[in-house]
Amino acid sequence: MSMTYYTVDDLRPGRSGWNVRRFSALAAAIEHYRSLPMDGARVLGMADDTHAYELIRCVRLFPGDAQGEDVLAADYRHGGLVKKNAALKDALDVCLESLRPRFLLEPERLIPVPQRKKLRKELREALLWQGYEENYESAIRSVFVGGAVIQWIRDGMHLIQDSCDSEYYAQKVPDNGGVYIVPAFTGLGAPYWDMYARGAILGITRGTTQNHIIRAAEESIAYQSADLMWAMEKDTDITISTLKVDGGASRDHFLMQFQSDILNKEVLRPAIRETTALGAAYLAGLATGVWKSREEISHLWSCNQLFEPKMDAAQREKLVRGWHKAVGRSQDWAEHEV
Repeated sequence: MSMTYYTVDDLRPGRSGWNVRRFSALAAAIEHYRSLPMDGARVLGMADDTHAYELIRCVRLFPGDAQGEDVLAADYRHGGLVKKNAALKDALDVCLESLRPRFLLEPERLIPVPQRKKLRKELREALLWQGYEENYESAIRSVFVGGAVIQWIRDGMHLIQDSCDSEYYAQKVPDNGGVYIVPAFTGLGAPYWDMYARGAILGITRGTTQNHIIRAAEESIAYQSADLMWAMEKDTDITISTLKVDGGASRDHFLMQFQSDILNKEVLRPAIRETTALGAAYLAGLATGVWKSREEISHLWSCNQLFEPKMDAAQREKLVRGWHKAVGRSQDWAEHEV
């Protein structure tokens, strides 16, 4: 089976249509791809006797962006092409190393690409991760299982009858009793990027009660969010002073206070917590003239409650150390497929 590589440039001024060029070597195709302007939808791909596969595509991440960004365009879940096609695996490796895309492009979705070399290779092998097709919504987020862990203790473990009950039972014990839940049901997202990790409950003793487990489930949401924020601060060299929260989990007073304590940062809860629905309303309002600009909308946000850290540093460090130890136990658990 012969392999060729191709580039497609955008409909730039003075051109009558798409310009497609073919190359016998991937390195030459990448070199030409880099020379194309980033203000349009340039494409790098490969083709065999029967199929053509997009590898990299330049897209504008936001409507107002003057230039695009290279993203991994491969969507090979259907048919298991990545596992069966060695040439495709090698091409993805070269693209990941040469062009360093930050995101994987799915229809209307961008998924962060791990930056560690080992994990980028595992992403190439998985494309996408085990359980992705069955859990499409959670896979596009960096934290794969956040609030869903509360659904699990409700529907899977039957420890509570309603999601809002978790706050009540979590506060019936003074602490987690050394119990940690790592909800890696479909692997771990950022910053670990371990598709072989699996869920774990650790630190159970004879004195552990269901309230400790419920509390550990609540705390796992805050730990995962904290891991993300610490990773962002490390990658950007920017100190984040406050965290704005929204969604159903933000109504949980205990969780919001624990989030503030673990981060040692202020947590701001808005007056209107269903931000997704609010955003849709804002877009409709902009289209119909209710609001004149995004700047006008930005002034409509208001804080309902401010959570400030109350935990001492020694306790915070002890809890975070325990969380990271628990995460380490859950990693690389599932068998690697050959």
